[in-house]
Amino acid sequence: ITYGITDFESHVEPSEDDPMEVLELLASRNLTGTLARTTLGAALKPATPEDRELFRRILRKDLRCGVGPALVELLYPGLLRQFGIMRADKFKSLVRGAHYYIEPKLDGLRAVSIIEKRRVTILSRNGHEFTSSDHLKPQLLDLMGGQDGVIDGELKNGVFNQSSSAVRKKSVQNDGTVLHAFDFMTLDEWRNPTRGYVYRRRDLTGLFRTPQKYPGLLLVPSYPIFNEDEAYKYYHKFLDDGDEGAIVKRGDGTYHQRRHRDWMKMKAVLRLII
Repeated sequence: ITYGITDFESHVEPSEDDPMEVLELLASRNLTGTLARTTLGAALKPATPEDRELFRRILRKDLRCGVGPALVELLYPGLLRQFGIMRADKFKSLVRGAHYYIEPKLDGLRAVSIIEKRRVTILSRNGHEFTSSDHLKPQLLDLMGGQDGVIDGELKNGVFNQSSSAVRKKSVQNDGTVLHAFDFMTLDEWRNPTRGYVYRRRDLTGLFRTPQKYPGLLLVPSYPIFNEDEAYKYYHKFLDDGDEGAIVKRGDGTYHQRRHRDWMKMKAVLRLII
């Protein structure tokens, strides 16, 4: 959660506002700038110095107190939800009888777009917010048609080095950055994955009924495969097209927020022979 300010005014008259309710106004951006700092400062004026310091740390995302997530999880199992995305294992073989699909592996930056209550947050694979691609947010809201959900994908702006530099800049907007979407979940499903890839993919494809409306959003193609020979044919085609490789996805595989063999990557490896 971001609040738009990193401190509050101390030299103000006290108020009877609830500081937690003020934080909610900050988070929703219904309260910003100088008014946000003075309103929160007035609400915290009657508080103890310790409480004011706690709120200051909340604003700055600095809650270090000598206690790590492992200890919290031990004392309160399930209280903290670690941010995690699904990652592909190395390609080995296909499970007999299972259905698989293959997609190009793009040479960009992984990005998870969380759409909730008409607000869009675009996060990196480690849960850090991308702030240079705000031009994508109205398109994502329109694509979702008012519903909440999570779109997993890849941000690209030219080749990888260009993408990395452009997307990571915090003070510069890069309108040339494009989001290539390859997975979709409802918010409930993001928190508790239950459905297989084919159902998530069907819903994602349904969102792109009019792709020409969204110049910054592209749907990553997906193809059914029935054996490993087909997987390698697509893999070499993707390489010829300039992609990094291929991702093989099991049709009935749920979205695991960790590395799992329901997704397998086929990636070219350069070997130096001396």
